Amino acid sequence: MIVKFFRLHNKGRGRGEGSPPSPPSPGRRLPRWKFLIPVSVLLLGLAACSNPQAIDPQLAQSALARAWQTDRHAVWEIDWPAAPTGGPVTAGTWQAEGRYRDEILESTAPDLVGQILVFDGQQGWLDNRFDVRPAQPISPPLLSPVTEAFTVIDRLLARSPARAIHQELSILNYGSVQKTELAYSNGDRLVFWLEPEQKLPVRIVFLADGSQARLEARHIELLPHPPPGLFEPLHPPNIKD
Repeated sequence: MIVKFFRLHNKGRGRGEGSPPSPPSPGRRLPRWKFLIPVSVLLLGLAACSNPQAIDPQLAQSALARAWQTDRHAVWEIDWPAAPTGGPVTAGTWQAEGRYRDEILESTAPDLVGQILVFDGQQGWLDNRFDVRPAQPISPPLLSPVTEAFTVIDRLLARSPARAIHQELSILNYGSVQKTELAYSNGDRLVFWLEPEQKLPVRIVFLADGSQARLEARHIELLPHPPPGLFEPLHPPNIKD
């Protein structure tokens, strides 16, 4: 099952399901050997594929929206040259029942590493793993460039595509992925690669307003039972009556 291949190799580290990983020190990058082969390498090993097929755009849009909204934990490599914050980043993300947590794990900008955004369903909090100061309320809840990239995907999925193309891709020794591309009348594009068993996105590419970005999943899994405190700040905020 592909989702297992994309998961982090974290057995024996004593963390609960979906728990945040121990981050690197500020400004340091996680060594590649700590992960299984990245999605980008997997996609280079395509052994066979079906011919692209035109499918109903509205049905395709609905299927991708469901996949995108699934409660999950993922580690995303985000490469978006036009992002408000320059340079690629790697972010851990958790989402469940309208709540979410985003944390910058790697970045070419050292000051970004360790920044955390937590949204508990009502209030957003900006926190930092490497700063003991209390978390600060933030509205709207933003953590650049993670939330901006996710917002672009949300907006594209909320629009009506003009066309949709579907293709089954076989990856040598690892099974299949399902590639679906939505094309919009203004030239925008949104492409999802889904693993077929749990319909989780393992790669996303968008072209919107002339800006292109790619999100690659180093790790992705369902998050049916978020651990306690996951959607709370690490450093309790100062709350005044």
